[in-house]
Amino acid sequence: MNDARPTPVALLVGFDRCGSSLIARLLAEHPRVNLLFQPFNSTEVTHRQWEPWTQEASAPETERFIAGLLSGVLVREYIASDWFDNHSKVPGIVAGSVHIVKDTKLHLKLPWLRAKFPELAITGLYRDPRAIVCSLARNGFDATWYGGDAFARAVRVAQADPRLRALES
Repeated sequence: MNDARPTPVALLVGFDRCGSSLIARLLAEHPRVNLLFQPFNSTEVTHRQWEPWTQEASAPETERFIAGLLSGVLVREYIASDWFDNHSKVPGIVAGSVHIVKDTKLHLKLPWLRAKFPELAITGLYRDPRAIVCSLARNGFDATWYGGDAFARAVRVAQADPRLRALES
């Protein structure tokens, strides 16, 4: 597909364990919504995920990928992770659909995204950070995704916080 009309693309940004996958999958139940799941995994976005991108930042591969999406073209060689194929509704552009791009690596890239792609709809879904840390630990993701002594200390602090009981219920 490559017609004159832009492809409707909405970016759903959330931190790990905040519920963004659930919300994206619920939205994708609509027949005219296509979920593109985590296309930025294992790309320059992931490798630079803790680096804030200013409006002037250089990220040509990501810029080409997003520009492609907005014009109805999937730049397939950009996608480096099997998460996209395994969890997207239809791993490609679908004519007549709104495309929800769900990702967890773009938090510090929002100023760059807004400057480069003002037509891109961006929505964030966030959760109390203590609840996220406890969810990571409860599900065993702390060791497989993050690990390390600093994270283990953060888990203990978050789990000891009495306010968390109200967040988790």
